[in-house]
Amino acid sequence: MKKMIITIGKEGKAVIRVEGAVGEECLEFTRLMEKAVGVVEKREMTADCYEEARENISVDIREKESL
Repeated sequence: MKKMIITIGKEGKAVIRVEGAVGEECLEFTRLMEKAVGVVEKREMTADCYEEARENISVDIREKESL
C-alpha cells in the first residue's frame, strides 16, 4: 500500500516522503500534492524508486489431455 507522509516545518517548508511505491509510481503519486505545495526545490529518490514495478500475474498451467 502506498503511503504519503507530509512534514511541514516551522518556516512553512513541506517535505513529502512516499512509502510503498516503486519506480515511477512515486512521482505519479506525489504530482498533485507537489502542484498544491509549490515549487519543488529538491528531490531525493529512495532505493524503492530504482526497483521495477511488480505486477501480480497468475498463471494456470494444465496438462493437455490426450485424445
